[in-house]
Amino acid sequence: MYKIIGQDQRQYGPLTAEQVRAWITEGRVNSQTLIWKEGAPGWTPLVSLAEFTGALPPPIATTRSTQSAPTNKFALAGMISGILSMLSFGCCCCGVWSVFIMSGAILLDILGIIFSSIALSQLKKDPTQQGKAMAVAGLVCSIVALLLRILVLAIGITAVLSLLGWAAASAGKH
Repeated sequence: MYKIIGQDQRQYGPLTAEQVRAWITEGRVNSQTLIWKEGAPGWTPLVSLAEFTGALPPPIATTRSTQSAPTNKFALAGMISGILSMLSFGCCCCGVWSVFIMSGAILLDILGIIFSSIALSQLKKDPTQQGKAMAVAGLVCSIVALLLRILVLAIGITAVLSLLGWAAASAGKH
């Protein structure tokens, strides 16, 4: 004879082995249901009793996918462009080469904005992809770098024009 603790935490029994097998078939008990066999020292999971292992359904195999969702390529390209745009500020005072560096950096800024915008659009359509944080970081870095570059350029042009005006005024006095 057997006693069982049901899913409602109530004790049922005494039950015969045939009744326990019927409950297994009906799904009223499972391999982890606690059962007490007459003469046993305590309660054990149903799976530990050899007389019921054949009646229990096989355990459900749970597999965890170790493969993560794919990262959006435009998000990665946007982030890299944005970071390179921010890093290019260290090279803006390189003499003759500064014109080439400045134009290349502006191109990087624009590419970072384009790549990040495309990535955010694609991520909105396909939420299974990863990379939203990268796309946002690339967009922010690229926009900030572009705005700072325009500010530096405006200040530089103003300074050159002021110097030219001062030089012209000075030349006119002689």
